[in-house]
Amino acid sequence: MSLSTSALLTSLKVKQWSARKFDKDVSIKVCKDNNAAMDSGNFNKQLVPKRVLKEIQKIVNAARNYHYQNTLAWDHDGADLLPAKHYITYTENMSSYKQEFRNAVNEFIDGYPALLTTVMNDLSGLYNPQDYPSQEQLKGRFSMEVSVTPVPESGDFRIDLPNAEIKKIKSDLDTRLVNANLAAEKDLYMRLYTVVAKAFRTLKTEGKIFRNSLILNIVELANKTPDMNFNETPELNQIAKDLSSLASLVDIEELRNEDNPMYRDEIAEDLAKELKDIEETYESKWGKL
Repeated sequence: MSLSTSALLTSLKVKQWSARKFDKDVSIKVCKDNNAAMDSGNFNKQLVPKRVLKEIQKIVNAARNYHYQNTLAWDHDGADLLPAKHYITYTENMSSYKQEFRNAVNEFIDGYPALLTTVMNDLSGLYNPQDYPSQEQLKGRFSMEVSVTPVPESGDFRIDLPNAEIKKIKSDLDTRLVNANLAAEKDLYMRLYTVVAKAFRTLKTEGKIFRNSLILNIVELANKTPDMNFNETPELNQIAKDLSSLASLVDIEELRNEDNPMYRDEIAEDLAKELKDIEETYESKWGKL
């Protein structure tokens, strides 16, 4: 299976108004009042209360988290690998996040004029009308864009260059594709290790409170792994299968039962075995985690 047939490249780009402004005059005054060097610190004003942008930030965080959970690192160009099998679900969910984002931004912008009256009183002497964009300008300070493109293949090049240069470009791309495959596989091992290690540490800490997601996250990632295992590595699929079987059978409420600490210990030990399996498999390929 090649990346060009099993995956796509996708990128999530978000732009937000920072609602912060460096105040040079106040920074100088603070330094002078404290006999400090002029470059000792900067004073940045919060132009609007953080709470009014909280809903927008919440949606952005959720979109980024969803993107991260459903893609693997590709390279340093801002794109990530999306399994082709997840394309429809991914694009549908990202469309929903984009709509939520637009709705939250529009609500903020609609209430912006009234908000400025409140801000004027809150900042008092620090208020400067020139710090604030107009409603129309503000619309350009927010955006959420998702782009999806095919993974390139070295055989795609049809360009008028000397053969030697074309061969070099193809060779570089082949190397990049091999490295991307390797990085994706390592990333999956690391993700599995991280989510299992977190559950193990939590269960081994007596009285530690946890959410259902502690176990459900293991099930979700394990079930996704075969589709994200672009190299179809059998060891990785087996680890995912074992983790899914283990975590799916866990009685989460019984884990919280303080009258049955043995059950919690048993699950923790099972997770420890899975951690060891991940560590040993990874080490046999690339060295210690």
